[in-house]
Amino acid sequence: MLELPTLPTGAPRDQQSAQGSFTANFVVGVGLKAHKYVVMVSSQSDQKSYERRALQHGVFTYFLLKGFGQKSADTNHNKWISAEEAYGYAGWRAIQYEPTQRPDAWDYNRAQDLDMIDFSLLS
Repeated sequence: MLELPTLPTGAPRDQQSAQGSFTANFVVGVGLKAHKYVVMVSSQSDQKSYERRALQHGVFTYFLLKGFGQKSADTNHNKWISAEEAYGYAGWRAIQYEPTQRPDAWDYNRAQDLDMIDFSLLS
């Protein structure tokens, strides 16, 4: 899993373009090799992504990491937590915690989940 930092609001346009280009190149490169990837963003392009000291992470990142550690996130009961299931766990919780931040995800192969955490690794 790779988390790309976002640029602060008001970043110069040339930096925004460079970041977008890097992201697009990374996604295309991974997709061609892996044939399965999920892209998650912590907020929409016209919104801020919030970090909270109480969470010690960004709001979405906190709930995403928490989702990877919760057996209840395994909604298809296959004993794995997939990227899609972790997003399902985290997305609405992040919105509930910070209503002005709307995470989103794109799943480029809906026929197959991207399994990431095996329950045997959870204590």
